[in-house]
Amino acid sequence: MSNCYTQFSSIVYNITKDEKDWLEEQFTTEENTLDGLPCDMEFENREGKTDLWLYAEETFNLEGLADILQAFLAKFRPQEIFSLTYACTCTKLRPGEFGGGYCIVTGKEIIFGNVWQDAQRHKEAL
Repeated sequence: MSNCYTQFSSIVYNITKDEKDWLEEQFTTEENTLDGLPCDMEFENREGKTDLWLYAEETFNLEGLADILQAFLAKFRPQEIFSLTYACTCTKLRPGEFGGGYCIVTGKEIIFGNVWQDAQRHKEAL
């Protein structure tokens, strides 16, 4: 038997108190956590500033996280773009179980992509 994981680690820098309060509420609201938290999160203090560390060691809800981040950016940082990349791994060398992807978020748009789709697109172009 093998275990498959989807892992990532990203930071939202320089969180204000209002942003922190809003994010804490979003990560505990029943609507956003029906299937559990979209990912793990921790607020970290660094040189007098607060950062939000978002991460997953086994799996996470990418769409749920992207929705929260989009609402956050629309409300607090409409000019910013947030991106994250993730890795898909497996404890055994099973074909098709390794890869990864990305998510790019603005206050108005979310773009998802992954290496499997990109590889297929390039393959078809040859």
